[in-house]
Amino acid sequence: LPDATKLRAHEAREEALAGKEKAEAASDAADSAGLEADAAALHASCGDGGPFPCHERGCPRSSVTCKDLVLSCEKTFDKVFDKPPTRALAHFAVGEICPRTCRRCGSFNVSREEVLRSQAAAGPVGQMVSALDNCTAGASDECAGGRGVWGRIWELAPPVGENTAYRPPHDLAGYKALTDGTSHSDLPPRDEKGCLRYFRVGDRGDMRGTVRPMLRELGMCESKEEVGFTFLWSRPWEKIEAFFRPKKITPGSIVNSVAGLPQQVGQKTSLARLHVACMARAGYDPLDVIPKRGPFCRFTSRAFAVRKMGSKLQLPYRRFREYNVQLNEEEPEEHRIWILKPQGGFNQVGIHMYSLATADIASDSATAAWLMQRVPEGTWVLQEYLMNPMTYQGHKFDLRVWALVTSLDPLRVYLLGTGIPKVSQWNYSKAVEDVKEPCIHVLMPGTNECFQNKRANVLTPYPTRTNTQDWFDKVIPSGKDFWTQRAWPSVEWRVVELLVLARDAILHVDHQLKRNGLRYKRVFFLSPDILIDQHGQATMVEVNVNGYMIGNLHKSFFPLHEEQRAVFRLMGGNGFPKQHKYAAALEQQTAAFCKHRKAKCTPAAEREIWEMVHEDMHCAMAWYRIFPTGEDRPHTARLKGSPSYQRSFTFLDGVMFDWLQHGWAPLHQLDQNRSVVVAQTPPSADLPPPKAGAKPRQQKPASAAKIPEAHLSTMHRRPAGLAPAGGDASADDELAVLRARIAELERKGQGEAGRGR
Repeated sequence: LPDATKLRAHEAREEALAGKEKAEAASDAADSAGLEADAAALHASCGDGGPFPCHERGCPRSSVTCKDLVLSCEKTFDKVFDKPPTRALAHFAVGEICPRTCRRCGSFNVSREEVLRSQAAAGPVGQMVSALDNCTAGASDECAGGRGVWGRIWELAPPVGENTAYRPPHDLAGYKALTDGTSHSDLPPRDEKGCLRYFRVGDRGDMRGTVRPMLRELGMCESKEEVGFTFLWSRPWEKIEAFFRPKKITPGSIVNSVAGLPQQVGQKTSLARLHVACMARAGYDPLDVIPKRGPFCRFTSRAFAVRKMGSKLQLPYRRFREYNVQLNEEEPEEHRIWILKPQGGFNQVGIHMYSLATADIASDSATAAWLMQRVPEGTWVLQEYLMNPMTYQGHKFDLRVWALVTSLDPLRVYLLGTGIPKVSQWNYSKAVEDVKEPCIHVLMPGTNECFQNKRANVLTPYPTRTNTQDWFDKVIPSGKDFWTQRAWPSVEWRVVELLVLARDAILHVDHQLKRNGLRYKRVFFLSPDILIDQHGQATMVEVNVNGYMIGNLHKSFFPLHEEQRAVFRLMGGNGFPKQHKYAAALEQQTAAFCKHRKAKCTPAAEREIWEMVHEDMHCAMAWYRIFPTGEDRPHTARLKGSPSYQRSFTFLDGVMFDWLQHGWAPLHQLDQNRSVVVAQTPPSADLPPPKAGAKPRQQKPASAAKIPEAHLSTMHRRPAGLAPAGGDASADDELAVLRARIAELERKGQGEAGRGR
């Protein structure tokens, strides 16, 4: 009987649940039917639905319109919003509810005559636009933010951690109180459990699914405690005080955060702010076109900050017009494209692309009318669009490039030697009628619609790397020399210049940490999106700072698993296992270098040299150093030769430049994967022997691996950006040394070599 009672109760609950689900399904069906009818009516009348409530993080306003969603026409609402405005709306495509904006019916362009008539009814155009050319800071609400809003954030508070008044020490005495920021540790190579380090990772999916297995493969063990870790990979720390926790951060630890750096380069307005600072530093008018022969400040396109409040538009519109007139004088175009982005947008919501015709810059009033018609309520960034990009078989592309900052002072930056191409599936067109075609301009590789549309010209095979002969042949302009001697060096330059500029404002935090004796390694993984123009000049669209590791998630387009694994080796996650081959010689060389250098070195500076050499010798899968380098690299030569940039280089940067001129590095070569293969490098007989106990921690490998003969036969002289190999030996002599040493190691069963190690 009890069992029968339980059964009836269970059946009753199931019936109630089924009834509830049936009622919800009926309600959803009714709502969907209603929406379908509304969508049909909208299509018939060529109208738009909305507005749609928007209460998520990053929403530009409390509600968004179809115009805000114009770049998401092919997406369903549940792909645009974390929580769609209604349940019934979730599975409708934006284009079904916004047929007018998404061009699913007729033309949605409002004529200039209509706009001018409506503006005339409201008052003179000149009264509707706030001319900030004549504003003074705080004069009125529409002038709030002051002059120079061509890229400045509206909020009065600067980014977290910013201090532009700080001046670093300029000599040895000033740096004596600063410790180093390296992974050097007095801990044994492995503990009693066989663990190299104890790691913690964040709760994001890529950190759990991609990063965690990679760290375990390197010989690390996962820490279950909030303290006691020696390697941390999480979301970047946002608060400066998080870096000042001596009880939580063990000396020699590695954390993937640099205080203030994500705020300097990763916000919506970051590139524009740094661009203004760069223009002022270089002596240019921040609202003028960069002189043709001007080498600096080309790391991003011009941007103007815009705010609309009711009938008032805050923008230096006369200068905006003058800028476009000047552009047309230098490179004439029938029209120009400008991109309007919300300063706090998310998931491409609110991004608009507009055509600016020659007639629109014929007079101040014409430019004001153009702006009033297109800028919605709110705060925005109006950014110049690259009209003549380099293409791949006639398709526009941009590159996601991966960079790793391994030290702020001295500044050390590494770059993956291939870009990650994102290529449109449509042929490029800058025609007026194609301005609002997202499959041409912004959706790369593209949505299903981009692949299936009749205009699609699907690339087969899809290019996955930019350092292959196939890529050199199919880009326009084509050729290996154009790519390797013009386009890619421009990418290096842009990344380095951006970081040199950004470092000035946050260097004070790094120095305070070192004055406090907090000796641990702070690294930062960033991935800028870069366009390259037809002249081979790179420009950044934005800088991604979330440290996202895709693993094999999209390997048909982006097969980068091994390149991601190499990041953790480069930064020292597995303790630089090859250092036992050259550690004694390295300590001998740095001791001699510091003794004879005019300005000498601090012990911390010597450890920074060791760290850079270890990083260089553990580069794999085409990772290499782009700063510091010798003056054979164009960006280094021009930055060092510029009086305006010389002040940004610190005493420790000078030590590193001098070390590179010293010209010593362990014996090494590159294999066919562009991974560094290190040979045994004995101390020099011409220098005093290393001091006992002063040399870097050495670690012998745990297992042997054989380098295939095919790898040796394709080795190059040295990695790009690294110091030359040591001694006066020729490439053939070095190869002979490598062969002999590898044979010896294999006989003894103690060797450690192979791809990526």
